[in-house]
Amino acid sequence: MPQHFEFDIGDTPGICAVVNNVITTPNTWCNIERGLVEDMPDESPLFGFLAARGPANPFATVMGPTGRNGEKPAQIGAQHRAGQKALQGLAEHGLALPENWRVKQDHPRRGIVVLPTSESTVEEMWMWLNAAMAALARAPIGRQVTMTAFGFDD
Repeated sequence: MPQHFEFDIGDTPGICAVVNNVITTPNTWCNIERGLVEDMPDESPLFGFLAARGPANPFATVMGPTGRNGEKPAQIGAQHRAGQKALQGLAEHGLALPENWRVKQDHPRRGIVVLPTSESTVEEMWMWLNAAMAALARAPIGRQVTMTAFGFDD
């Protein structure tokens, strides 16, 4: 059963506790959304479906280790509407990936997926992901952070 959490953006310890729980527990994941300051204008569902682009408000995911014994590392990523080469655009605006993080995917519709190093801190992962979500947003984002975690036994 999913676990739901709501935080103010300033509650870094609370957010990082959820992220830490995911990245240390095999076969779990957490979806993260930032609230918008204002509503997005309605778009045609047909053209949105046909367009090769993600959501206007970035939708992030943190995935714990996967594989039979959790041998595949944790991943973080975000679906977005920034188009092709979003990581290059982030780097040009001062949000380059931390050293030794690997890119698994940078796709206009499926989004960004990166593999942090095993030495990366939870705070470093969250701070980069949050900054990337803010930079990739197509509308002003607010202070609310909604997290939904999956794969944990009740």
